[in-house]
Amino acid sequence: MVQISDRTWAAWDAVCEEFPDEPSILLRFVPVGDAGVAERAVLQSVREVQDARGSQASEVHDDPPFAGEWDVVRDGDVVLVKVVECDILAAMLPAIGELLERRGIDGVVDVADRPPVSEPPRIAHLLECRLRIRGHRHSEGDNHRWVANPDARAAVLEGAERWCRRDGERAAEALAVAVAPLVAIAPGEDVLQRLRDPADGGATMALSAVASDGFRILTVDAHSHPVVLVAGGARVEGARWRTALAELIDVLRVHADVLAYAFVKRGSTVTSARAVESLRYDWPPRMYDNGRRAHDLHAAPFEDAHAPDAFGVQLLGPGYVGRVPRTASWRAQPMGTASTLLEHVDLAAWFDAPFVPYGNAERLAMQTEPPPLLVQARKELAPILYTPEVRDNATSGSR
Repeated sequence: MVQISDRTWAAWDAVCEEFPDEPSILLRFVPVGDAGVAERAVLQSVREVQDARGSQASEVHDDPPFAGEWDVVRDGDVVLVKVVECDILAAMLPAIGELLERRGIDGVVDVADRPPVSEPPRIAHLLECRLRIRGHRHSEGDNHRWVANPDARAAVLEGAERWCRRDGERAAEALAVAVAPLVAIAPGEDVLQRLRDPADGGATMALSAVASDGFRILTVDAHSHPVVLVAGGARVEGARWRTALAELIDVLRVHADVLAYAFVKRGSTVTSARAVESLRYDWPPRMYDNGRRAHDLHAAPFEDAHAPDAFGVQLLGPGYVGRVPRTASWRAQPMGTASTLLEHVDLAAWFDAPFVPYGNAERLAMQTEPPPLLVQARKELAPILYTPEVRDNATSGSR
């Protein structure tokens, strides 16, 4: 049997009254049995009820009630459920409970009372390393997406998780799924399988480790399959980025044979880096010849052969062989069996400070003029940079 506490309804009424435009609540489901099994069952039940309620409502209403945004994450022996803007919670929760019972899952739904969890700051000096895992491009008309090789992805995640947790017990570790709250991770607790195979196959997951002198974040984006590593805090401020950069390059070196592409950049907006959106919110905009701003989401499926921009450090996989520009501004060294590490000769110019004002917002990023160094680099690396013609040609070829 699934029980819903009276406290749940009282708390929901209170937040709806206080925040009528965007009420949200954090619930906990205490299952009888394995929390991992319950996590998947809760997620499946939520999705089924959302779909059913949405279909029923659209048949009756021109402006149907909103079933809300639901995010599910396991926290030890309980399952946390964050609900935002649900117009029909009184109908959905009992329906979810009925589906759980049909799946053989019993337990209690209540309001979550949680101790604070250490999390990275929203703004800090940082280095971001974005990894594109080898795989293949799937194209249907003008729809293109990159599909990572499962074995290569598993290998990269194993190394990335090691990098993120290398501070050991000195760091407070936590895991976040989509917009669900952080859940604390005990030192040595196994989270690798959860990163490889999240309960919600479409969710973005972030593992963080916060220490006194800085933090590390590993983000796994299930939609386009990049893996993002972020190192930030005091260990990156000023010229103290060199050690952090060397560690990230070591990750590239170890995994060179399973990476199609990677870059490392300086920034300050932690939230955009962990959300895989830093090229839009924390980097000088790149403009195409027609005056339109570059959109890195369009470039993402083509990174195996066309870089989204010029960066101080890039790993160029087999798709770049024979196309790497040779100029006095760049050092190219072999890495792995068919990759190249391309580094600018003046790394300090790229990494001593962000190219966009510290703590920027999207507006500031859009208004930031690229420094002459980046302007020149974009010219020198133009033969390997993504342009809309790359996508147009691929679209034509897939028809």
